[in-house]
Amino acid sequence: MLLFAVSSAVGGENSARIIGNLADGTASPPQPPKPEFVVDERDVLSERSFRQSGRTVTVKRIKPLPKQLVPKPPVAPELSEEEWEALVAEARMKRMETRFVFVSATVYDNEKTLLRWQLPNRAENDHRGRRSFEAWSNVDFLHLTGFGSFEYEGVQYDMIMGVSRMNTEAWKRAVEKYEYDHGVDLGYELPESPELPADGPDYVLTDGDASDLEGLEVMDGLHALYAKERETLVAAYEGRKKAREEREAYLKANPPRPEDVTLYFSRTERPAPEKGAGR
Repeated sequence: MLLFAVSSAVGGENSARIIGNLADGTASPPQPPKPEFVVDERDVLSERSFRQSGRTVTVKRIKPLPKQLVPKPPVAPELSEEEWEALVAEARMKRMETRFVFVSATVYDNEKTLLRWQLPNRAENDHRGRRSFEAWSNVDFLHLTGFGSFEYEGVQYDMIMGVSRMNTEAWKRAVEKYEYDHGVDLGYELPESPELPADGPDYVLTDGDASDLEGLEVMDGLHALYAKERETLVAAYEGRKKAREEREAYLKANPPRPEDVTLYFSRTERPAPEKGAGR
């Protein structure tokens, strides 16, 4: 295995912070009830019902509804050229650089994580390829879930991250059983991890350009965030886990029953164009 670099994820002032809310299992406030859709029976042109998946579905064709009158937007205040330029300059100063990153994380035995991530190429006009990296981390990346964006060193990172868990002993037993039952040798091997730092959140790069500092900064930022907010991140993960288990237990004890549903639709005809129109 080639080891390219050991990160120094945390050093000096830690600027990492989560952008937006961190999901912690707390239930969202209930949505206000939607207004009831009421149709006069005299406006129902046809109706039919059928059974589907244990419920009754009723389809009603109704008369076309009157068009909603859309209010005109408020008139924007008139700005001089100097005021407009000042607003644009202020917005540019407040705008944070944003980078998009795709992360795949496999957590092995709740001890270490195999990471693979990709970023777009640097060139603005090059949309064909991506920069790819691979590393091993001493952080359980299941704790770094529950949010999608964070800031580090003045840059906003928007992530799409998939995280899975691997129990190596259970995996080995399942593979051995399959090979024994089917008389085959699958040749599967678990990826080998390097020796990882033991003195704080960190990672070892195993594939990718170690000189691409911009490509490594996203992982530096995530590890800095973990160093700064570890207790909060772990508590939020445990809260989500508890809420999920409680929800699963509730649904098992109270399986949802399909409810009858009524669907309404109407048809309108587009008026024929006037003679000579569009010429």
